[in-house]
Amino acid sequence: MRTALALTLVACGAAPPAPAAAPAAPAPAPLDLVSALAPNADMAAFAKFDWPRSTAVSPSERVFANVLVMHGMTAERFMIGMLAMRASLGVECKHCHDLKLYPSDELAPKRTARRMMIMAERINREGFAGEARVTCYTCHRGEAKPPAPPEPPAPPAALALTDEQASLAGRKVYKNVTLLAGRRARFLPGIMAGFSAALGVPCSHCHVEGAWDRDDVPAKARAREMMRMTARANGEMFGAVEGIGCFTCHRGSPAPPPTRPEK
Repeated sequence: MRTALALTLVACGAAPPAPAAAPAAPAPAPLDLVSALAPNADMAAFAKFDWPRSTAVSPSERVFANVLVMHGMTAERFMIGMLAMRASLGVECKHCHDLKLYPSDELAPKRTARRMMIMAERINREGFAGEARVTCYTCHRGEAKPPAPPEPPAPPAALALTDEQASLAGRKVYKNVTLLAGRRARFLPGIMAGFSAALGVPCSHCHVEGAWDRDDVPAKARAREMMRMTARANGEMFGAVEGIGCFTCHRGSPAPPPTRPEK
């Protein structure tokens, strides 16, 4: 019946009815910056703030002065974010603020905090489809400065190179080398050992043993994505200094801790 109707419409000069369009996928929710900041929000302390409800739900930039990053949210959520950062870094408000002039940007940690928030938002947007996976707590875990990575273990003897090989570019010695292709081959075994130690995993976590160049293991592609992410963050946020690396978030675990501690 439907075919006959379509043919009749065409014969009369009318186009057949178009098939029903598939429902559009829902747009992703905007990244809630405070959710990314607030794994350890001190809600008990927040409850002690004595302000009218009308103030709590007003835009943060109308209630507070010099709000450059955490605008577009309520004053209430702004304060949750502040308390969360304090808990995640294990510091007091005076770490970033002049307590006599809170809007002041004189203290360097305040300026750094803004850059870190921008960095975390971009990492979550580009690396985790907008899900708040990287937060202040992910790297700091109650410390003002994340610890430096330990010295990586010696690479396996199987990766030992001759002097001639060590002097060549990585792509001349190893197969299917992408991001590290231009590095000297002598550095690659140590870099691989560092990755393994930072995540607390064997080489087989990313590689097919005996066929190291193959891309069969999904974790290998993900590792490359993470390398691009950290390289971009270091270039944009820290200049020539390597500010973050695998160990910063992982600290010997295949997956960093949850952004909010389990209840």
